Amino acid sequence: MKPVLDLNEYLDRLSSAGMVTRISRQVDPKYELASLAVQSEKKRRGAVLFESLKGHTIPVATNLYSEDERIWLAFGLERADLHELFASAMSRLIKPTVVAEGKAQVEVSSLEYLPIPEHSLLDAGRYITGIVTTQESGVRIFQFARAQVKAPDKLCIRIDPGRRLLDVTKDKDQFDIAVIVGAPPAVEFAATVKGSAIDKLEIAGALQGAPVEVVKCEKVGCEVPSRAQIVIEGVVDKKRMEPEGPFAEFSGYYSPSEPMPMMQVKRIVRRSDAVYRTVIGGSMEHIALNNVGREATIYDALKKAVPGVVDVYLPPFGCGFIAFLSVRREYVMMAKNALLTAMSAHPVVKYAVVVDEDVNIRDEREVLWAIATRSGGDQDIIVVPAAFNHSLDPASLGGFVNKVGIDATFPPDKGKLFKKVEYMAIRDV
Repeated sequence: MKPVLDLNEYLDRLSSAGMVTRISRQVDPKYELASLAVQSEKKRRGAVLFESLKGHTIPVATNLYSEDERIWLAFGLERADLHELFASAMSRLIKPTVVAEGKAQVEVSSLEYLPIPEHSLLDAGRYITGIVTTQESGVRIFQFARAQVKAPDKLCIRIDPGRRLLDVTKDKDQFDIAVIVGAPPAVEFAATVKGSAIDKLEIAGALQGAPVEVVKCEKVGCEVPSRAQIVIEGVVDKKRMEPEGPFAEFSGYYSPSEPMPMMQVKRIVRRSDAVYRTVIGGSMEHIALNNVGREATIYDALKKAVPGVVDVYLPPFGCGFIAFLSVRREYVMMAKNALLTAMSAHPVVKYAVVVDEDVNIRDEREVLWAIATRSGGDQDIIVVPAAFNHSLDPASLGGFVNKVGIDATFPPDKGKLFKKVEYMAIRDV
């Protein structure tokens, strides 16, 4: 099965697999949409497509990547192959190709036409959660960002410290920008890759096995994926700052209000069959989108340090701060090396647990069982004091925490002595 090349194809594939919940009744984009989506996510009802929005005609899709199976489906892969795909994409880049026109051809008069939701009760207002791109000094930036609606033709763009968007525009008072709503799956995941100077569209091409087709914007000097659902072109003015936030963050807490630059909208276009794409702040999808690239980074580092690595999993409920690792039994003597590698391969990880391959790391109950029965106090626990983590971790002090690794593997002799209980395989009653 080949990777899908746009959101429409992906929704069709999810529908065929029975992984979409369609809500046909009219839903209010203010609070109700996000509440229903979060409720559906907790009950594992698949992606959600809201077909009727109060005051709008464009449907809204969310919860696309909340669970592994839906991510694998986007790329036509199995779990282990996904790690390999992402780990190898950086070395087999495919450059984008420019086409004459994109699928987004319908002019939109203002932001008010779009079903932009207001997610959480304390969010500062309606937010676009999409990808922003700019091209300055020969560098193309593609990254996720949020944009608060301030007026029918104005957005306030969140530009975080340490992100490349801030770096490449630091000497510019104004710069062209495009906001992409509903990018192809490979582009969305490539945009989450952190710390790389490589063109994210080249990574996306490697992920989907074909060049990403891009089209030149009409009003600004940017290129956007030709299969995008909605494109908002404009100019950011860093001399015009307004309060942005609070907003529900990946940590499950609100980020504070801070002054951020304003964007003057110059043009909005959509596809005739457009689906508005939103990511609910603080949802499992919000976290899972980032975790896939992080898992691949850790998996690649572990393969070099511990040849017997089986799998890596960052459970979404852990906000990216927790990593579960599994290794083959003949390599358990290297378990602590695996823990140290995982905590250094991606700085956001502050808790790492390594288990034997007979433990399913995608079932937190099995991981907790392994900790309870296979780890024995301080001999199996390592602590790395005052290590760099993440400024948005509420438990950190200035972005620094004590990182903890837990070795929940059995030494080979105990592995032979204590056998995991097994039952005969039968069909469900």
